[in-house]
Amino acid sequence: MVHAAGFHRWPIGRFHRVRQRQRKATRHWTNLGLEPPRLLEYEWKVKPRREMPSGEDTIVRWELLREGPETVLMLTHRNLTQGKAFGAAPFIHVVLECLGAHLDGRPFQDFGRRVAEIQTQYAA
Repeated sequence: MVHAAGFHRWPIGRFHRVRQRQRKATRHWTNLGLEPPRLLEYEWKVKPRREMPSGEDTIVRWELLREGPETVLMLTHRNLTQGKAFGAAPFIHVVLECLGAHLDGRPFQDFGRRVAEIQTQYAA
């Protein structure tokens, strides 16, 4: 999920801000749980804007679970309305593709282009 050396930058309860230039949106998140390398849980907040009048206030949890000789990634995204879930799905899809490429040692090119390619698969 995150290289162990980077965990010190994600202290529990600390507020972080992520600015996305292309979408002109600011997202805020607070780390709620961290148990390297098994668990990362955080609040994800987006201020209201034209495309999302009520904003967003969700909790995201990435957890690695051992199932016999396998490891399973469980992603839980709570407090999403159905519409917001359909909106988030293409991005989560591409994040998981990017993770797969990283684990396989393959480069991953244009995130935004890939989201645009698969967005129609998630039409509400």
